[in-house]
Amino acid sequence: MFYLLKTKTMKKNIILITALIIFGVITWKCTEDDGLPGADTEMLSLKESLSNGVSRLDAAVNEITQTKAYHVLVMEGSSSEKSTTDIIPGMDSIKLADVSGVYDYNPVLVYGRQRSRLYRLFENSADTNVMIVRLPEEKAMYPFALRTVNPGDTVLANNFEVSATDYHYYFPHGFLSDYKLSAGIEIDSENIGGVDIQSTVNSFKDFTYASTYSFGNGYEISTSISSGDTIISDFSLSSDTGILFKETTNTIINFGSRHFEREYTLTIGNVEIRKMSDPDTIQVYLNGILQENAKVEFIDTNDNSGTWSICHNRDIQITFDDGSVTTISELIGPSLDVLRTLSGSVRNIHFATFIVNYIAWNIYECSA
Repeated sequence: MFYLLKTKTMKKNIILITALIIFGVITWKCTEDDGLPGADTEMLSLKESLSNGVSRLDAAVNEITQTKAYHVLVMEGSSSEKSTTDIIPGMDSIKLADVSGVYDYNPVLVYGRQRSRLYRLFENSADTNVMIVRLPEEKAMYPFALRTVNPGDTVLANNFEVSATDYHYYFPHGFLSDYKLSAGIEIDSENIGGVDIQSTVNSFKDFTYASTYSFGNGYEISTSISSGDTIISDFSLSSDTGILFKETTNTIINFGSRHFEREYTLTIGNVEIRKMSDPDTIQVYLNGILQENAKVEFIDTNDNSGTWSICHNRDIQITFDDGSVTTISELIGPSLDVLRTLSGSVRNIHFATFIVNYIAWNIYECSA
């Protein structure tokens, strides 16, 4: 009898000790997670949440600028280039089927379809239903160099690879055009991300454009613009866990070419700033809840950063409920300039304009 009582008591003690250990681990884990940038922010104040969101944004921007993909996107040599359409007279479209295959950079002087002397830059090495192009990184990173051939080019390694799984470029005279590109990029056999572009133009006032660059480290930048009755412009930087930064502008064209802003939204993490023109209000939300004790003001800067650039011609000042004041430019700092650069690069996608389109034209022109 004594043995049975002793055994039951021991079992109860073991269960109690086990429960205490589990409770302690859970409590320690929750305490540890509270200090992490990606931790649950529902209990944080507006000021703390915005600071937390900016910290995560800065970390993402710093990580992106260290990647090879960032240098492909910004392309220092692209500013001296002309549009691909300037050198494609007489044709109305290039489709993926027209340029499918595996191509290696190996320039040879030939006569093209137009009986003009030019270099066939790529040699077809295999057949496939996509377009895979291998060329030297030195040529890809400086597009002007791709259009010139030097004796030393033959010893360069074809370590830059573009794999286009979808491609269509329709470019007649006038405004009407249609464009599609989906491609992955590798440097030295390392995946550095992929680009996806869709563009349709029916007239000067009727067009849509969307482009996305997905980095190999989980970050993604998207930008879009569409025009009809209103012009809606959007830019976002996101990670696997959600939106880090997003800016959306809704405008109408009034008095000729003058733009009148109807709505503006800026999102940093779980903080959202909304400007409405009807009625004319500026409000800030935390996790979708209006922060009635906070005050938001737009400050005109006239920085001429571009019609659809991030925080165009304005800074945003926030007065928190504790009376402290800050601005978006102060919070984000140098990362704001990087975001503006990325916005322009992904929107203009120099990589497609100066590399993929030129490669497709060269393969098409020299295939005969």
